[in-house]
Amino acid sequence: MAGRIGRMLSAAPAITISDSPVMPDRHIAARQLNRTGLAAARYPGRESEQRKEKPVRQTIILVPGLLCDAAVWEHQVRGLEPDHAVLVADLRAFDTITAMARHVLDIAPARFSLAGHSMGARVALEVVRAAPERVDRLALFDTGIHGLRDGEAERRQALIRLGEEEGMGALAEAWLPPMVKEGRLTQDAALDRALRAMVERMNPAIHRNHIAALLGRPDARAALSAVRCPLLVGVGEEDRWSPPSQHEEIAAAVPGSRYVVFADSGHMAPMESPEAVTAALRDWMQMPSAREPGNTPGDVLARAMAEQAIAAQIYRFAQANDAHDHDALAEMFTQDGTFARPTEPDRPVEGREAIRAFFRDRPARRTRHVMANVVVDFLSETEARARSYVVLYSGERGETVLIGDFDDRLVLESDRVWRFASRRGSLAFT
Repeated sequence: MAGRIGRMLSAAPAITISDSPVMPDRHIAARQLNRTGLAAARYPGRESEQRKEKPVRQTIILVPGLLCDAAVWEHQVRGLEPDHAVLVADLRAFDTITAMARHVLDIAPARFSLAGHSMGARVALEVVRAAPERVDRLALFDTGIHGLRDGEAERRQALIRLGEEEGMGALAEAWLPPMVKEGRLTQDAALDRALRAMVERMNPAIHRNHIAALLGRPDARAALSAVRCPLLVGVGEEDRWSPPSQHEEIAAAVPGSRYVVFADSGHMAPMESPEAVTAALRDWMQMPSAREPGNTPGDVLARAMAEQAIAAQIYRFAQANDAHDHDALAEMFTQDGTFARPTEPDRPVEGREAIRAFFRDRPARRTRHVMANVVVDFLSETEARARSYVVLYSGERGETVLIGDFDDRLVLESDRVWRFASRRGSLAFT
């Protein structure tokens, strides 16, 4: 099994990046950051070779984790680059998982495959939650979906103080040993140098950004429920920070996912077991996308009719909401459907009857919901996701205006009616 390879290649040359939390050093040798904020794969002496490459088949975006940069994916970029456009996201300037995910979407092509490591995997899940129709494949390495644990904030704040008071070298000395297989840094001098150099390329401002993002992280379990594309879950066998048991739970939550354990590796699997991780990603890219022929409604007319039916359901919801027709609203949901209003996206109402009671019991007010930009993406013949914009006017003269989005998952039930399995609103401007 490719995922059980335990050998470690010699560490790649260090990437020179300045201490600025947002600007790369202009003398980077191993990567050249482009204007979009992605690290495009370029290597010394290979420019003429790259000009001769054939057009790439698909884009892969790799997302690094806490205090990591493109170096963590060095071997994977080299291994995947001949067949794909491989990009490494630069998240140093952002301090929320949501902002990091939005940045990835802003700079990504219309469709792409996405892999994240550690904190980067949480960012990848948020990308899928926000725009599932754009992600063809998802890979999550050495990560978790749990919320904050007891004492986590205090431990992370102590590391921030260490970096601020004693420098990033002192932080690396304290933080890195638990991040790899026990004893690995004393046995592998090249890996030790590469990891320390990567941490020391960061600075306290970047560290504070990343810790703020992790302490304020959104519910990753909810994001995991949005995954409908091929999923690869990988973890180092000796990962003490995010143990294999966490990844078994993630893989079990998504039917058909692929689960790989990397032998003799800790939390930094892409650098500790580079060959195995690269091989797993190559295999992952051979998995058929959820949007390839045969997995979406094949008949053009049937697809158009289904899209029309789903859009009509979204418009009916708006009209029933304005009419205070709580029974009609409730019947648009599956029996165990969920609804979260745009002003409270993280407080969903669960179950059809609870949704009925929610709309029935709320104070009456005069509203008009205007829906637009409905985009439907089919996950199967009986399941779809839809994104739409909403403008809400309320008050006697419509003087209060809110602008937001709805992210919906719908299923086609036995009576041939598309119903909301989940409907989550959010505000675009607050």
